[in-house]
Amino acid sequence: MEQYLDLHFFGCGSAFNPAMGNTSAWFEADGCLFLVDCGETVYELLMKRSSLREYRQIYVLLTHLHADHVGSLGSLISYNYCILGRKISVIHPRATVVELLRLMGIKDEFYNYYKGLPEEVDCLRAEPVPVEHADNMDCFGYILETEEMRIYYSGDSARMPERIAGMLKDGELDAVYHDTSLRNPPIPSHCYVGVLEETVPEELRHKVYCMHLDGECRDMLESKGFRVAEAG
Repeated sequence: MEQYLDLHFFGCGSAFNPAMGNTSAWFEADGCLFLVDCGETVYELLMKRSSLREYRQIYVLLTHLHADHVGSLGSLISYNYCILGRKISVIHPRATVVELLRLMGIKDEFYNYYKGLPEEVDCLRAEPVPVEHADNMDCFGYILETEEMRIYYSGDSARMPERIAGMLKDGELDAVYHDTSLRNPPIPSHCYVGVLEETVPEELRHKVYCMHLDGECRDMLESKGFRVAEAG
């Protein structure tokens, strides 16, 4: 099997760091496009990158419903339904996304909603992992797996879940893409770099790609042994 999970990023910034774009990853498999989140800046970048007609289907995995992660989802759905004549698939463990889209004027019949990847997808497994981020909504990371590769994508998360840290230490993950922040407030919603340092042993940091950055910190993160996600 071809090795999928070749992640690319439309952006790798936080909501308050628009210069680096909204954090959103994408990859292609079996003629389909898979997106992880679809923030305010994503739809325009996606339209500039390629013709969506070339994809057999589009699947959007959502980590949570903050605007920098779903802000242009309605436009992506509407374009595909109204212009291309098809329904894309929206995946989120909570049906609250359906209510949100209704408030945006996106009718249920414009897209397909699933709590997990539908059975028709046989090239990828996606397991949602609850994470700590916001106290007023359920938020998730995803374990993404093919026959050849398994990675973890944190979404927005105040810390790496113990299970994920254990999988990384036990060699069960090929890569981790993790929310990383320079800020360390009393009640965190993003993972302070110092906490990430405490969680990930130095010899494993080359497997961890920092994302959702709130400032330019590549040199500092790389000096600590981490890698940094890049848009493009």
